[in-house]
Amino acid sequence: MSPAPSHPKITSALLKYPIQNYQPFKGVYILLRVSSLLVLVPFWAIYFSLPSNRGRRSWKISECIVMHLIKWIMPLNAECGIAPASVSKVREPREGDLKETHFVWINPAKEERIRGMARDGKVKGVKVPGYVWPKGAKLDDLSDGGVVGLFIHGGGYMMGNGTETFGELNIARMLHKRSNMKRILSLEYRLCGDSCHPAQLLDALAAYAHLVETLNIDPKRIVVLGACAGGNLVMMLARYLYEEKVLPMPGGLMLFSPVLDMGIDFEIAQGTAKPRPNTDIDWLATSHLANVRLIGQDHNEPEILFGPYFSSNRAQPGSYTSYPPTFVSIGDAESLREENEQLVELLRGDGVDVTFDVQNDAVHDFISMDAIPSDQARESAVQNHPEERKELIVKLLSQDPGNYKDAPTEGRRILEQVTGESILRGQVLETISSFHIAEYIRLSTTINALLERKGHKHALLITKGPSHRKPITPQDVRPEPLYERVVEVDERVTLVGYRSDPKTEEHAVRFDEAGKVVRGYRGKGWDGKGDAEGVGKVVRGESGEAVRVMKGPKRSSKLHDEGYRSLAIVLLHSYTYPQHELAVGKVAREVGFSHVSCSSQLLPMIKVVPRGVSSTADAYLTPILYQYLDGFFSGFDSKLRDGKIRSPRVEFMGSDGGLVDADRFSGLKSILSGPAGGVVGYALTSWDEKQKTPVIGLDIGGTSTDVSRFSGRYEVTYETTTAGVTIQSPQLDINTVAAGGGSCLSFRNGLFLAGPESAGADPGLTCYRKNGPLVVTDANLLLGRLLPDYFPKIFGPSEKEPLDIDASRAAFEKVVKEVNDSYGSDANAKKEWSFDEVVYGFIKVANETMCRPIRALTEARGYATGQHVLASFGGAGGQHACEIAKLLGIHTILIHRYSSVLSAYGLALADRAHEIQAPSSTFYTANNKPELISRLDKLEAEVREELRKQGFEGKRVRVERMLNMRFEGTDTALMVLPEGDEKAEEGEDFLKAFRRTYKNEFGFLLEGKTIVVDDIKVRGIGKTFDSLGETVFSEMDRLRESDAIKAAATEKIDSMHSVYFDQIGRVDDTPVYLLDKLDVGEQVHGPAIVIDDTQTIVVVPGAKAVLGRKHLVIELD
Repeated sequence: MSPAPSHPKITSALLKYPIQNYQPFKGVYILLRVSSLLVLVPFWAIYFSLPSNRGRRSWKISECIVMHLIKWIMPLNAECGIAPASVSKVREPREGDLKETHFVWINPAKEERIRGMARDGKVKGVKVPGYVWPKGAKLDDLSDGGVVGLFIHGGGYMMGNGTETFGELNIARMLHKRSNMKRILSLEYRLCGDSCHPAQLLDALAAYAHLVETLNIDPKRIVVLGACAGGNLVMMLARYLYEEKVLPMPGGLMLFSPVLDMGIDFEIAQGTAKPRPNTDIDWLATSHLANVRLIGQDHNEPEILFGPYFSSNRAQPGSYTSYPPTFVSIGDAESLREENEQLVELLRGDGVDVTFDVQNDAVHDFISMDAIPSDQARESAVQNHPEERKELIVKLLSQDPGNYKDAPTEGRRILEQVTGESILRGQVLETISSFHIAEYIRLSTTINALLERKGHKHALLITKGPSHRKPITPQDVRPEPLYERVVEVDERVTLVGYRSDPKTEEHAVRFDEAGKVVRGYRGKGWDGKGDAEGVGKVVRGESGEAVRVMKGPKRSSKLHDEGYRSLAIVLLHSYTYPQHELAVGKVAREVGFSHVSCSSQLLPMIKVVPRGVSSTADAYLTPILYQYLDGFFSGFDSKLRDGKIRSPRVEFMGSDGGLVDADRFSGLKSILSGPAGGVVGYALTSWDEKQKTPVIGLDIGGTSTDVSRFSGRYEVTYETTTAGVTIQSPQLDINTVAAGGGSCLSFRNGLFLAGPESAGADPGLTCYRKNGPLVVTDANLLLGRLLPDYFPKIFGPSEKEPLDIDASRAAFEKVVKEVNDSYGSDANAKKEWSFDEVVYGFIKVANETMCRPIRALTEARGYATGQHVLASFGGAGGQHACEIAKLLGIHTILIHRYSSVLSAYGLALADRAHEIQAPSSTFYTANNKPELISRLDKLEAEVREELRKQGFEGKRVRVERMLNMRFEGTDTALMVLPEGDEKAEEGEDFLKAFRRTYKNEFGFLLEGKTIVVDDIKVRGIGKTFDSLGETVFSEMDRLRESDAIKAAATEKIDSMHSVYFDQIGRVDDTPVYLLDKLDVGEQVHGPAIVIDDTQTIVVVPGAKAVLGRKHLVIELD
């Protein structure tokens, strides 16, 4: 038996029932406690009318009252012993009593199965009731390929039952309807009212033995699941099977709001442990008295409650080796969250495949009770079980104006599949009825308005004097400014003192806690307020600097009268004194501007040029973004946008890889929104924390190829140049090249060209039957790498025609003739290029173009390209991945099952993000470091509070603290995030981190130079999901170790096709496999084509592709 950890000795007083357990005290106590509700309920109604008192702002007043009502009444069970009697007295129900289930008797387990923890001289096994779901079903009939569930109800071991009327049977009801768990046995075990431990374990063992031995069901096809105390009994049964080996382990475990720690209530009562988290807002009222009733007040070994049978979260590491896949679902607002996190950590540490589902704003037993905050979480928790949920994918053209107005709204097609209801195109969707199963709607977009210079007309307001009406741009790049008009604002703010003063710290103006000047320097020494005297008022700025406010701005509506509706406001010192910008912005909104970008709110940094350019970019793009959102929301009723409903939540992917509420999204955050989803998708599905092999993400889309690198954390850049516009905003470090599946092909001046022009979604490619240009996809089609027979007939004006390969061939024949005519006059040239050679020549050019950004991210930065894994995705990724990997010397390619829509899949996996930046303008010295750390602490508290409001707390929040640092006298600042040993106990070592980052970036250090901190930043990340389970590398290791990798059977070949490959030419009998027909562990040898509904994968000669649960893993020679 696994050893129990050390624990306090339980005092004898805690093992006795309280006085109110005995008559006549019991009746009096119950009466007083119940009657007090006459006063408490009205009080609660008033108290919870304030949203700030509700624990979660999304909760309703009625929900809060019901939870406190339950919490007030519930202790009566433990204190007074009013729990129902033992089920041994239950009789078989009468005909007609059961609507959804039928009744069965479960005989006790065989005597030889009872040993160890289950053996007790006083407690014996008895015949107990069970209920089979659905009514009339045979548990052992698994001809439909489903699994059998053994459901164990909760109720603190003191109440509840296994009948269909008990609330927790909602779990069984939904699993039966929404999963492959088509048959469920619900156990009604003995309660602790008159049957102490191990009665409950004996009953659970009897039910499991009934399935395995009596009905002869394969244990691998049994899932044992439970809620609340039922979850505790599930883990107790699993521990017993694991240690005593009386029967094989089941195929899986599912725990819903499980009570895992039966010892902590004694520790709390003895003052040796803190109360559980969230006890003030969760309705669950645990008590050590309930556990006394479970084991009996005369039990001579009460410390068993601290052992792994009763407290599975306290087991020793190594206690869960070889446990089956386990699903744990809890609410983030419930008091049992911490012990569940401890169990999950133990399971993962022992290599168990765990899915940890945490539902926002949900409390204990949310899945069972209608009156508590649960409506959305209940459905989501069941669907989130990885083996049960069904992932639906509909891939659409981003633009198809001839058939639908808006691609996201056209997602109605998924609703049709889920609900079975027909939804007419153009019909306004009712948010509540249509989305009762949806938790969120997530969007990402790449606004091409910046690239195409088709943004919104806007004006720039800037401080009078410095601009001289010249465009605000870096001096090395002079593109046309984004704004159309610049107007100077007659305001004046200056800084007191100057940084180059050798005695800056000594001469600085000092302020008291109220912000009033207490001293200053006059030049010859201290003299009153010194430099603080003079025209205007001296105040302390946001950066801590002394600021002299000399002149404020005046009100004007001139620009609005000229037709401008978008405005960028960039005042010189607004980073530290934003009041003038805010005042101007307020006036602008009052006179009718629909959008105002204040630089101090967007980017509170010192440098006015990057702050100004970024602000004008935001004013240029945000109105376009909100026009797009207006079109999207027009497809739904008003409830989706007004923010009054709990779900669905509309979220956008930011360029930094974090999710943002739609009403907080801006054009500045949208520039790499689309590609960012892909980075999140491949990072979370390809990275292995144990192996730590860096991954190159290759996203080959229609217009471009996006390349990024992941080695355990997202690589973020804070300054990027797009279309000549240098922007300061956190973005994932993504290198883009204008070559993709839709890149136009041409032969000019003796050169094969692929891009940079692109066909776009409308009219599309030549083969789309809309008179589009010749592109890379047409070339792949003609080389046999895309097969028209496997594409849906959705092309042409009618959306009912197949790909037109003849049109592609006719267009290429003209190019082939042009190539041969060009080279025909060259005596050194080959006599004639064949059709395939010309077509493949364009593929080679495209492949080499796509390799360039990969080399820039690896070789140019000192990384060996060949030591990476290539994660290929995007619509065209599978057609090019093998050849690109060979060019780069990469040997392993990962292609996710959803690789063609991985950017969208990444949205489902992304985290919430919130960050705050503030100016600093100080030196990084030992004297200043405490103040910097204090300011970071303050920002972190604000970030955590914001994430808490969004439903993220504790271990679900990760915080990154950064300083924007540079050497004095230089212009290049680096945003520094300490890592590893740079995070010391006494605080972050930003100096060490800065020197490391600077050396890596520039190759040298400016020794002896003072370091300046321009800005401070704190970024908070709220984890929206916990784990995807076993990594692809672990899975491949497991398959190899078990000798489970086998060559795909010949009968798995769907067809043969002629495909052109480099060096060997046409292979007429290239096998074609359907991905969904291959089994996990089956291996395909190249040359081959692997196809599913959304992608085509080319496996080149010499390569081997092995199918995993979620990936196709290709190994190159």
